[in-house]
Amino acid sequence: MILQIWLRIFLIVAMVVTPLFVAHYFSEKTSIEMAFEMQQRASSSHLVDSHLALLKEIAKHNPAGTAEYRKEFERVVNDKLINQDLSLVRERLVHQMIMQTLRNAVLVLLASGSFSFLVARSIVGRVAQLVEENRRQSHRLERLTSLENWQRLARVLVHELRAPVTPIKLVATDIESKFLGLDSGAFGRYLTEGASLLRTQVGVIERMMESFLKFAKLPEVKRSPASVGEFCRRFVDQYRASYPGVELSCRLEKISQDVIPFDADLLNQLFFNLLKNAAEANAPSVCGSAEQAKSSPSAPSQTERLPIQAVLRARQESGRTWISFTNQGNAIPTELVDRIFDFYVTGKSGNANFGIGLTVAKKIALDHGGDLQLKENSKARGVTFELELPNG
Repeated sequence: MILQIWLRIFLIVAMVVTPLFVAHYFSEKTSIEMAFEMQQRASSSHLVDSHLALLKEIAKHNPAGTAEYRKEFERVVNDKLINQDLSLVRERLVHQMIMQTLRNAVLVLLASGSFSFLVARSIVGRVAQLVEENRRQSHRLERLTSLENWQRLARVLVHELRAPVTPIKLVATDIESKFLGLDSGAFGRYLTEGASLLRTQVGVIERMMESFLKFAKLPEVKRSPASVGEFCRRFVDQYRASYPGVELSCRLEKISQDVIPFDADLLNQLFFNLLKNAAEANAPSVCGSAEQAKSSPSAPSQTERLPIQAVLRARQESGRTWISFTNQGNAIPTELVDRIFDFYVTGKSGNANFGIGLTVAKKIALDHGGDLQLKENSKARGVTFELELPNG
């Protein structure tokens, strides 16, 4: 593509420059020829006058004029030689003019070729940047449309599920309280197990509704100027105690514009979802919060350290900021990589995992005019999610 644009620009410049040099050449050549022609005419008229004077002298039949005639004849011969020398000088000047014109034309074309290449490369770079930006905007629009459709579906599901769940829960509790004391035999045990199963499944449905509700009722983004570095430090300080089994850290790099507009609460939700997913996917013993650990003395000891680093990285491309979140744990299954942000896709087992966390995180990023992408997924380098935010 660069070569094609370069050739077109070079041809345009050549088509403009070449006629100018040709016109300059013919103009100079005409000027030289006219100058020499005038000189030759002056010399010829001088010779004619000399011959007329000589003829007058001869007509007088003056013997003494013989010497004068010879003198005039020699001068005529000298004038002819001078005219021949002028022709040679003219030819040399024309030749030098041709060489100089060609040399200047070559230099100008070489300079225009270099300039055309720089212009072509700049044009191609800008076009590629615009194409990439258009592709990213199209992708964001497509994802936003899809997520908004899922949000509408989630609202409907929550509404439809909430109606039957409440009476089921009440009936299960009422059956157990009224009929458990009537029979301590097989029916009693069956009744107890059935009521417990009902409560468990109702709990699963309620957690599902809560997850759907969080996604369906995401608050509108309210961006305000804030420090990206301060946000990262506060996030680490806030959740380090909640996940004592996770080695959570923050590394900041130099950035030229630390204060940018964003919704701190929603970004906090985004990174919390990433942290929670990383902890649950890598070590079951680090999933619980500090409060859960206190309330469950029998919970497994959190001895395994899972290093999860939040890395702030800034790039000056198109006025955007990137914040990456890396966990050095297990990689995401290959078959889920392309669908990791889709609704109800999860690589974790258990009734509490509905695959909504990353979908919510993606929606928050898109609502900010940015994006959230999976940048690294390997056992050696861990899993890296990168958040892209506009600086303005």
